[in-house]
Amino acid sequence: MLIRPPVVPEGSSVELSVGAFWFDCEKEKDYRISDSGLEIRPNGFVVIETKETIALPCNIFGLLTGKGALIFRGILISPSKIDPTFHDKLRIGVFNAGRVSVTFKTGEALCSCCFFMMEAESRVPISRTSFGPRVLGTRTPVSIRLARLVRDPIVILICTALTALGTILSAIFAYATIHLQH
Repeated sequence: MLIRPPVVPEGSSVELSVGAFWFDCEKEKDYRISDSGLEIRPNGFVVIETKETIALPCNIFGLLTGKGALIFRGILISPSKIDPTFHDKLRIGVFNAGRVSVTFKTGEALCSCCFFMMEAESRVPISRTSFGPRVLGTRTPVSIRLARLVRDPIVILICTALTALGTILSAIFAYATIHLQH
């Protein structure tokens, strides 16, 4: 596991901090966080990129949670899972459920992350970055999104079932067509 810049674990978790960029979900546009910080108004939601880049091997995954102190400021952090083989900066959903604006500055504590070793390595390397765009403000190509989708076991199971159903219906139709002609 690699975290750059290096961070010091706090007990059972690692603290991650606000990076240089944020994404405005309403305008679908990315911005650099100014020296005065990023102000999130009440009921405002943004996505903040972490300062740290995380690289995980194929036998470790992470769970991300909000910092306890942020809840007293009305800030809710979207909890998430970090897949094995992930390598990128994280993009964290931040919602201000409070009644006053809250300002985040680059380098300020944003969330905590716990890492867990799996009993076995991931069978199929995920080899992907976070679901958000690799570079804020750009879109992941459809071909990459489809490739990620078809690796999902549930999607594979549904596609297999639909293919089998299609084959059975085709056979029934062919059988009925042949027997109705005679």
